[in-house]
Amino acid sequence: MRVGRYMDVAREHGSTMPATDATNQVKDPEDLSTDEIRQGATGNGVRYVLAISLGAALIGLGLVWVFVV
Repeated sequence: MRVGRYMDVAREHGSTMPATDATNQVKDPEDLSTDEIRQGATGNGVRYVLAISLGAALIGLGLVWVFVV
């Protein structure tokens, strides 16, 4: 059975996501779990980093505007 291009690339780069089931057959996309489909880490505090960075940038630009302009 032919394996898709992206499954080959994932296997070459040491992906821990199983592209095939126990019988070495390619899984149907409808049979994959949410974690298998996502293939990435979630919830690493990205929203907090974004909020803090945005706030710091706005405060910094405000200070430049007040003291320079």
